[in-house]
Amino acid sequence: MIFKLEQQVEGDNARFTIDMTGYELHIIKQSKEARNHFFENIAQELKLT
Repeated sequence: MIFKLEQQVEGDNARFTIDMTGYELHIIKQSKEARNHFFENIAQELKLT
């Protein structure tokens, strides 16, 4: 299962790919705000929060 997410966080374009089969996380445009926002969203999607 592969999630692809593109979002704009405080003017930063962030592109993320998470491969749940291999538990690999690839982050492009590694701004701290973008990473934090992404992890919050993916946790909600997976209902971990």
